[in-house]
Amino acid sequence: VGYITWLCSYFQKNEYDKVLFLARDGYLIKKMYDYSLKYIPSKYTMPNSIYFYFSRTIGIALLSDDNILHNYAESLPYEGNLCDLEKNRFISDKRILLEQKNFFNKYIVSRKIDDLDRIAVVDFVSTGTCQMCIEELMNQKCKGLYFMRLADDFVRKQVLEIKPYYNDIQTCYIEKYYLLLETIIKSHEGTVKGYNKSGMPIFKQDNRTLRQKEYLSEIQRAVIDFYSVYLNIFRSVNANLRPEFVDCLLGLIENIEFGVEFEEFRKLVMKDELSNRDIKYGDFI
Repeated sequence: VGYITWLCSYFQKNEYDKVLFLARDGYLIKKMYDYSLKYIPSKYTMPNSIYFYFSRTIGIALLSDDNILHNYAESLPYEGNLCDLEKNRFISDKRILLEQKNFFNKYIVSRKIDDLDRIAVVDFVSTGTCQMCIEELMNQKCKGLYFMRLADDFVRKQVLEIKPYYNDIQTCYIEKYYLLLETIIKSHEGTVKGYNKSGMPIFKQDNRTLRQKEYLSEIQRAVIDFYSVYLNIFRSVNANLRPEFVDCLLGLIENIEFGVEFEEFRKLVMKDELSNRDIKYGDFI
């Protein structure tokens, strides 16, 4: 809630044409942003929201012919041998690479994104990989508005324009539990791995069970319900929920006794497609 109201407040003070909520973490955030709009005075022109099908996986793959980025991407952690890394992280066939770039451009056209648009990019917790790749592919600067930015000394990320909600404060619980929050806000679709000839996204298989997806959907509905009550009470999106306060609230998770249903969450294993690593939530919940 604090992050969404911060976003809305930012857009009331700064004019943008479109805001891209990046798949998959932008799924619930976009729903909450769209719900907020009816509480914003008509004198403000808010940017059109787009749920943008993209991922670090496809972004790096589409820039396989960029030697500097290729060398950087090779240095990122990967569970597997070098041959698997090259095969899974890059597109070596020039014909397929050109084809995928054309398909991506079709996707951009289908989203009605114009060269002159002032674009903001919403990502949850990130070093800026997706934003960097989007700017390179679209040849267009964007403004990143993240929940939290993670450090990365790659020179191209250093020049990205990014404003995080969590900024220069001593966080504790958010750094510990952001993967938990990330899982709650995600869509149920798999990671974007490419685009078809119509410019529509192609997904990797998602390994969550039907029961786990149902449980996560229940949590998402509860978040929306809470936000609805919150807005009906305050009648405004301008209430200032400071990140420090939000972090303290998150810390209460360590003193909660969860029900049997939460065991589905403990069993959850998510695949980090870029690193080919399984994230087992039972290890830190």
